[in-house]
Amino acid sequence: MIERGIVTGYEDGTFRPDRAVSREEFCAVLSRTLGLSPVSDGTVSAFSDVGGSWAVGHIAALEKKGVLRAADYSGVFRPSLPITRQEIVTMLVRAAGLEGETLRSGSLTSFTDPIPERAKGYVAAALNHGLVSGYPDGTFRPSGTATRAEAGLMVLRLVDPKARPAVWRETYTYDVPSGENTLQVVRVNLKRDDVEVRPALSGCIGQTAELDAIAKASGAVAAVNGGYFSAYPEKRPVDPLEPYNAIKIGGTWVHFTYSGTTMGITAEKEVLMAPIRMKIEGSVDGKPGMWGAWSLNHTAPDAISVFNSYRGRTTRMPSGRCVVVRNGRVAGFGGPDVEIPSDGYVIYFPETYVGGWSWKNLKPGSQVSFDVVFTTHKDEPYPDSFKWKGVVHAIGCGPRLVAGGKRATDPRAEGITEDKQTVLPYNRSAVGVTSDGILIIATCNRMTIEELADALVDLGAKDAMQLDSGASSGLFYEGKYLTRPGRKLASALVVVKK
Repeated sequence: MIERGIVTGYEDGTFRPDRAVSREEFCAVLSRTLGLSPVSDGTVSAFSDVGGSWAVGHIAALEKKGVLRAADYSGVFRPSLPITRQEIVTMLVRAAGLEGETLRSGSLTSFTDPIPERAKGYVAAALNHGLVSGYPDGTFRPSGTATRAEAGLMVLRLVDPKARPAVWRETYTYDVPSGENTLQVVRVNLKRDDVEVRPALSGCIGQTAELDAIAKASGAVAAVNGGYFSAYPEKRPVDPLEPYNAIKIGGTWVHFTYSGTTMGITAEKEVLMAPIRMKIEGSVDGKPGMWGAWSLNHTAPDAISVFNSYRGRTTRMPSGRCVVVRNGRVAGFGGPDVEIPSDGYVIYFPETYVGGWSWKNLKPGSQVSFDVVFTTHKDEPYPDSFKWKGVVHAIGCGPRLVAGGKRATDPRAEGITEDKQTVLPYNRSAVGVTSDGILIIATCNRMTIEELADALVDLGAKDAMQLDSGASSGLFYEGKYLTRPGRKLASALVVVKK
């Protein structure tokens, strides 16, 4: 900021980082940072006492921008007084265009000391977006002064998202009609180059592990449970412990979904959320539409499926036939339980499809490829499919909780019908994202999906969806559980610091 000419030192060549910053000093720094031209006519200021201040032009410029308001000070600014942390936060939130969030987020506080009523929403919004931090003892100290170093860092975070923390946690007490809840929240700054968010498996498809074991195996600083899976093998022996929702890791699809919402993260770390399905459209010798599949790495005895190395060593199918593809060519036939090559995949055919159109087109030595096609839950072409082609990581679950900063819950439209996921209060997990790329991971102990959606909006979410809940709900952070799951899991969403 010194190089940019935004912050200056003293005539003796010192910066004095521990010195308290005054109101007029902060106004000058913020005005320069925002690229505002000082108002040459200081009489335009609504303050009665700034005419003699060296920073009057900057003060008036911030007033004109709507960042500084005379009504907050009853028309008397006292520019030479040290500025408080709550004053700084108020101006930063307005400068960031986040004032609209303050009415919703004002009910939240994770700090142990009281925040003045008029500042609550601003403090919460600033925390939601990583503009400010509290102290190690859990306090915010709203009336405390800020040093020149602290004020400079806060302003830098406003204009450079990479200067905001990489990963941090918050705890809230949140009252809803279903009862008092403890919200455990982990936030991840996706603008940082040193952090990655991706799904992780417990091993291969059909295996489970404790959440902390998945986190530690991934080298993760944080982890939350993933999507739904076949958690009760005795009730559903056909696909024991296998996922039900979409998973993509490092550019490779691991599993498809037929319900719920899927979150995707692109190479540029843009977060997408949509109620989509996936299927495979295959080519043979360069001709598209020569074969197709509806399932990936799932035990679906009645569907043409593709199995890759995430399935494990073999296909583990009880009946049917398989086409083995290696290095993009049909290398052989067998089945039903065949080895999955590391340099290819297996196309599985139920007995009823053997000899059909797709089977006949897959001849020995044929060149084979496929595309993943995205559809709506009504099996219509998804209109924004091109965006999903750039997704590197994806995890599905649902239902959708928030869209465009507003509650957006319609689980039955996503094919989710179980009472505990539609109407009953339950312990839940969710993932969301703010308008400026802060990922929100949260757990609660007893909420309906509507209550959880409202909580995510209060936390600053622009978009959000539910993850698996009930006994699966769990959150791991910095070596310990914030929320302990009641069972082993098939997948997780992990946060890795590089």
